[in-house]
Formats: sequence, structure tokens, C-alpha cells
Amino acid sequence: DSLAAVIRQIQKVLEKPLQEHGQMSVKKVAAYGPWAVPANSRLLKRTLSLPSGRFVYTQTVNVGLEPSAFMKLYPDMDIVAISPHIKDSHTINESLSIQSVGNVRAGVLELLSGF
Repeated sequence: DSLAAVIRQIQKVLEKPLQEHGQMSVKKVAAYGPWAVPANSRLLKRTLSLPSGRFVYTQTVNVGLEPSAFMKLYPDMDIVAISPHIKDSHTINESLSIQSVGNVRAGVLELLSGF
């Protein structure tokens, strides 16, 4: 609910300048800190030990606001971020490996089958 409130607040902030001037202005209304998987994450250990070995490469990267937002709401939740292979993210050369999307899907299904 608080995330929805933040989204509504952002919309309100952006609506008026767009309507009045046809220009966009941005106002910081919320902030989320950096997020990294804790070293003692049971979910990470489970993810990396799947029998298929689909998730074997780990990398610490800025994965966006989702994990940080969830951690702010649920600080004791065990969270991992799983992604297909993205090259040159947030640039005009950004690309996504279609094969890796299928691998992630299969891996997530395998991970969830154990719950």
C-alpha cells in the first residue's frame, strides 16, 4: 500500500507541470537505499544449489528499487533477485538474451517446486 501511495504522489507531482507548461519536472518523493543479498541468505543458498545448476553465476549489482522497497517494508524477508542476462543495461545498446529468459523461467519453476 505504501508503494502505491508513493506512485500516486509521483503522479501528482508530475501532472501539474505537464499540464501547465508542457514540460516535465521531477521531485524526489521517496528514496530506497542500496540492496545486496545477505551472505547468510538461505534462499540464495537454495537457489544456487538447485539440481539443474541453472543459477550458478552471482554478481552484486544495483538491481533497482524492488528489493530495496520490499526490504523496507519487510526487513526480515529473505530476498534474491534473479534476472536473465542483460548487456549494457540502461544504455542505447541494452540487449537481452532471449535464451536466458527461458533458462530463468525454468529455474524459477524448479525453485518454486520445492516449496
